[in-house]
Amino acid sequence: MNRDRKGLARALLAPAVFGCLLQSAAAQRSATFEVRHELKATLPAAAKQVRLWFVLPQNDPEQQVQNLTIEAALPVPRGARLGR
Repeated sequence: MNRDRKGLARALLAPAVFGCLLQSAAAQRSATFEVRHELKATLPAAAKQVRLWFVLPQNDPEQQVQNLTIEAALPVPRGARLGR
């Protein structure tokens, strides 16, 4: 009966261990991409204030953002006061 418990424990743990190994191997893979994300807006001439929302990539465990630049004709406010 003790052997049955050990066999059951191994059978239950094997997928978890295998999953951890696969996840570890996936974490070691990497790729590099160069992306250009563009927004163009035609504004009414009488506009006094314009608010545009544009998604920016974020660093997280799955991706690392490098060399992010923003080119604009006017200042682009960003930060905590805008909810980010």
